[in-house]
Amino acid sequence: MRKLRRQGPLHRLLLIVAAVSLFMIGYYWGNQYKQSARPKLSAVMLRPPVVLPLEGLTDARHRPFDAARLKGHISLIAVGDSNRQGGRTLLTRLVRIRNRLVDRPRLQKSILIVFIDTTGGVSAPMADQLAAYGSGFLGVSGDPDALIHIRKTLGTDGDKGASSLFLADPEGRIVALFPASQAVDAIAADLKAYADAYR
Repeated sequence: MRKLRRQGPLHRLLLIVAAVSLFMIGYYWGNQYKQSARPKLSAVMLRPPVVLPLEGLTDARHRPFDAARLKGHISLIAVGDSNRQGGRTLLTRLVRIRNRLVDRPRLQKSILIVFIDTTGGVSAPMADQLAAYGSGFLGVSGDPDALIHIRKTLGTDGDKGASSLFLADPEGRIVALFPASQAVDAIAADLKAYADAYR
């Protein structure tokens, strides 16, 4: 009995060491699985995700546009000037990307495409044009300070014809950037892969 008591603390220490080791091994493998479970996209992944400053933005009906509007959707976001050819080209690119999702009707219907208009307001013709594309298209604008803040956060000048596009997760955070050089088909493929990861 005396011998067993001498070994008691050592036995407990070994159990503690074993438990800590198992925890660390489990944490490592869990983290490895989490990393491997992320979809492999050709887009530029942003880590950590970027939270957009949406204060001061409104939609075409002058309703506040906040993070809650992005929740629950995979969103494709663009920034451009609808009064310039570059902005109109950017909008055409968004339409082409959405058309490439025709083989995934649920995704095509649920994805939110947000065009942030840097003119300082969504014009009536632009609002009508976006409405014609369906409820998945949303025109957003805001006061000059809000737009400057958005452009600074995203690092885009918004006036270039082939501007970058941005992918927002269902929490409304920007998780990836599609460079201007990325082909429409490649962006559509990335959107499908990303949506599959959220099934």
